[in-house]
Amino acid sequence: MVNTNHLSYPNKQRFLSLVNALYESKDIRENGWLTQELEATISERTGVKHVFFCANGTIALYLSLKALKCSGEVILSAYTPPATLDAVVLAGFTPVLCDVDKDHYGLCPESASKLITDNTRAILPTHIYGNVVAHDKLERLCGVNDLALVYDISHGFGVSFRNKDVANYGDISAMSLQAFKVFSALEGGLIFTEKDELAKAVYQYRFFGKNADGEILSDGINGKGSDLHAAFALAHLPDVDSEIHAREVNYHLYRELLENTGTVTLFKYCTDVKPNFSYMPVFFRSEVILLDTIARLKQNGVVARRYFYPALSSLNLDGVKQVRGCPVAEEVSERVLCLPIYPGLLEEDIRKTCQIILNENG
Repeated sequence: MVNTNHLSYPNKQRFLSLVNALYESKDIRENGWLTQELEATISERTGVKHVFFCANGTIALYLSLKALKCSGEVILSAYTPPATLDAVVLAGFTPVLCDVDKDHYGLCPESASKLITDNTRAILPTHIYGNVVAHDKLERLCGVNDLALVYDISHGFGVSFRNKDVANYGDISAMSLQAFKVFSALEGGLIFTEKDELAKAVYQYRFFGKNADGEILSDGINGKGSDLHAAFALAHLPDVDSEIHAREVNYHLYRELLENTGTVTLFKYCTDVKPNFSYMPVFFRSEVILLDTIARLKQNGVVARRYFYPALSSLNLDGVKQVRGCPVAEEVSERVLCLPIYPGLLEEDIRKTCQIILNENG
C-alpha cells in the first residue's frame, strides 16, 4: 500500500548514540539535558529566543493559550484539525469559529473582524499545508483591537516567510512533532515566543505551576517532552532539509501531471512563502467525484486522506460559539484530498496515483 504519510526514521546509529549517552550519563531530570539541547538547537535554527519542547502539539498549543493568563473568546479557523479547537477549550476559552478565504483557505481577516467582541482575547490562525496565512492583516487586526496573535504552525517546520522562519511571527506559536510531520519526535510539540513574559508563563504552566526555583505559583500540568523523544528529534534533524527537498521534487512532479487538466485544482502558496511541501492537497469539483476517486485509489493500493474533513463548523459541537456560518470552509472540506508526498515515495507511484485521478487506466 502507498499511504498518505510515512514516518521518516532518523539514522539508526545517530539515534542510538544519543540513547546510549542518555544511559551512560545516568542523569535523568524533569527538564532533561537532551530536551534542553533540542530547544537550544531549534532556537538557533529558527532565530526565536524562547523554545519549549512539549509532550505533544495539542499540549503545546494549550500552554501557548494558557500563557496569555486570561479568559474569554478565541477566534480560530473552521478549517483546521480538531486538536486546535480542543486546545482552546482545554485552556478555558470559548472557541469562535471563523471562515477561511477562497484562495488559500487560511483564516479570513475580514471574517474575523466581524466576530470580534468585548470578550475576544486572541485570534488563532492555522498555517495549513505549510503555507502562511494573511499575516499582515491579522497582525494589524490584533494590534488595533489589543488581541494576542497565536499561531498554530503544526504544518510549518522548515517554512520561511519573507526569509524568516515562520516561528518568528505572532506573539506565540505552537507546533506538532507527531510521527508523520515533516520534523518528528515520534510524539511531541514545540512552543516559540520572543516575549519574556509569555516564556515565563509557559515554563510555569508546563512544569506543574512551578517557577524555575520550584515554587508552586499556580495550577499547571506536566507538559514537558521526554529526553527519549528529544533524542529521536535530534537524530532526525540533520535529515530534514534533504527530506524537504525530496518532498519538493514529488510536489513538482504532481504539478506537472495534474496542473491544467481540469480534473483537480491545486493548492496555491502565498507570495513570499518558502514552503516545506508537507502535504499535497488537491481539490475536486464535487464530493461525488472525490469519493469515487478515493475508492479507485484504494482499489489500486493508494491511500489518500481527506484533510481537513469535516469543517469544524459543520459539527455543531457543544461550547463552540458560531456567530455565522462558515460556507467556504464547509464547501472546500468536502472537495479536498491529500495525496502521498513523503520522501522515499517512488516516481512510479506518483504517476500511478495521477493516472487514477485522471481516470486513465484506473
